[in-house]
Amino acid sequence: MKKAPSFDKQIALASLAVIPIAIRWLLNQPALLSENASLFDFSTLQQILFTLQVVSLWMLVAVNEECFRAAMFNVFDVFTENRIANPLTRDVLKLTFANLLWLLFHFIQRPFDPIQYGWYMIWLAISGMILSYALLKGGLGAATALHFMINISS
Repeated sequence: MKKAPSFDKQIALASLAVIPIAIRWLLNQPALLSENASLFDFSTLQQILFTLQVVSLWMLVAVNEECFRAAMFNVFDVFTENRIANPLTRDVLKLTFANLLWLLFHFIQRPFDPIQYGWYMIWLAISGMILSYALLKGGLGAATALHFMINISS
């Protein structure tokens, strides 16, 4: 956190949230047209409380997942030390390592079924690389803000 880039750079990287949000929207378009959304009727206060719960949950998820990703960056650095001289190669391998473990985490929660979850897997892989890039270039704050914006838009 001491080496974090400027706040402006972190905010600029957080704007990358537009890409995963747009991809998810495209891939889930039929689900967005569901007529089930109008079946529930709650009071305004209940809706506000539910909204606060969802916002809090998604923030907690974003913080935890980005801290996990940052920890995997550190694990990669510890195990590779200075064995990879080329900085670009090291960064690509670091992002790939952290993202693969993050993807594995998501499929511990659900069955690894490419037929059922194929589009989700594609979206998750693309989003994970964008989040990893934001963490690498913008720091934990930028990655967490980006992750939160992606989550809250779902």
